[in-house]
Amino acid sequence: MVWRAVRDAELPAFEWDTVKFPGYTFRSLRRYAQLHILWIQAQDPKAISVIVGINTNSVMSEGWDFMMQKDLSSGTWEITGSAYWGDSALMPADLHIP
Repeated sequence: MVWRAVRDAELPAFEWDTVKFPGYTFRSLRRYAQLHILWIQAQDPKAISVIVGINTNSVMSEGWDFMMQKDLSSGTWEITGSAYWGDSALMPADLHIP
């Protein structure tokens, strides 16, 4: 579920510009291939944060935080929000790197 959201945000859509500017497309593909789920933080039994980035050293300067909530009626998880930061000043204040 998280990977689908990361893919939709990181990979360029197939359109004329992706064909016209292949360098941008290749850089996007390379960056997407470097991303990993770094850790999962549990706030409580029904809410977690999934932290995605290249590695734990660079996640302070760039990364994703996907907030997920468990639907108690169906028992499934759903993404309730996400945050991307491209600068350490924009990193969520409550993010603690293990």
